[in-house]
This record gives sequence, C-alpha cells and structure tokens, in this order.
Amino acid sequence: MNAALAKDCPSLGGVLTITGTCHTESVDVAVKEPVKSTPFALYVGVKDDLYPVCLLKPQVERLRAVGYQVDLREKNMDHCLNGQIGAAGVAEERWINQWIAGWYEDSSLGALMKAHSAVAPLDAKDHEAAVKVVYSLLFGNTLPHNRKAEIMKHSCWGAAMSELNKRVGKLSADDLTLVAKFFGAESCTAPDLARLLATPTSSALVAFRAGPAPMNSD
Repeated sequence: MNAALAKDCPSLGGVLTITGTCHTESVDVAVKEPVKSTPFALYVGVKDDLYPVCLLKPQVERLRAVGYQVDLREKNMDHCLNGQIGAAGVAEERWINQWIAGWYEDSSLGALMKAHSAVAPLDAKDHEAAVKVVYSLLFGNTLPHNRKAEIMKHSCWGAAMSELNKRVGKLSADDLTLVAKFFGAESCTAPDLARLLATPTSSALVAFRAGPAPMNSD
C-alpha cells in the first residue's frame, strides 16, 4: 500500500492488503499530490494488537477526504489471521478471488450492456442466431450450458489475439451485421468487433455503437 501511494508510483489496477500497515509519512505525501485512481481494499483484524485498526482508520479517512477509493473490511482476526475465519491461506485465497471476481463482474459484457441499454432491434429469431454466433466467437466448439449467460459473463479474451481475429474474420457479412445489432450497433467492421470482444469496456462499447470513424479525405 505504501509503495502504491508513493509519489513516483503511477495509478495501479488495484491494491489489496491483508493486515497491512499504512505509514503516516506515505499519507502525508499522498494527500498533497494528485489523487491516484488506484482502488484499495484493506482487510484488517479487529483483534490486531500489532497494528491496531485505530491507527489505520485516521489514515484511511485522510486518504478518502482527498478522493482516494479505500474499502476498509474489518474481520474477526488478529494480525496473523487467527480468529473465526478458518485457515489463513484459505481465507486469503477466498478474499483475493472475490476481489478479482468483482472487477470482472463490473466489466463483463452483461454489466456493460445493462448500463448502456439502447440497442438496435432484433426479433427473437435473429437474437437467438446472434447469441449462437457470439458464443462460437468467444468459446469455439465448447459445449454450452447457457449461451446467453456465458456471453454476459465474458470480460476478457484469454487466448492469442490472432485466434480471435481469425474467428471474427470468418464471419459472413450477414453474421457480422447480426452480431453488430446484438451489441447495439447498426453495423461494424471485423477489427472493431474483435477489439470489443477482446477487452469489453464502457468506452469500447460506446465507440463500437458509434460505428467506424469517417475516412479523412485530406
């Protein structure tokens, strides 16, 4: 946490600490510098007598007051995670998995499409066809359990980008238009679709729906 607050450290994707400390000197510097976008999740023990929560809370409030995102999570444990939480390694693994899963849920296709609900019209038949096409792009020949649900949970392409480009490049013009309408655009290019599926973000979806940028004739 102290490294992430340091003046020379850029904003990070996130910082999770478990019974960590927050040095007064680090906070003194951080509150005088531009606020970083780094989100912090701090797991602390209410029974911690090595670094009591009462020492951490004032530092957290100072950071919050200038705009830092700090989520303080108090647990029934001491500094060594002893308490009513189970084995230390199991608890740490569970918290880390939950933290990362929360990020993915916020950036999944389902979350993005729910936040930006305006879509191009598709009747039931075309919607079902579009779901099948999108599923094949994301998951290949994997046997689906629930195509729509699995698509909505997608948040990041994990294989080589060349493979996704290859799959998208094989779409017919009709299927490309069908998928474009599924994501709320009237039409799209194959590269634009591949970029959206690779790393879905709010800004990427807005750009996708806006369509290809006009050619500059100059």
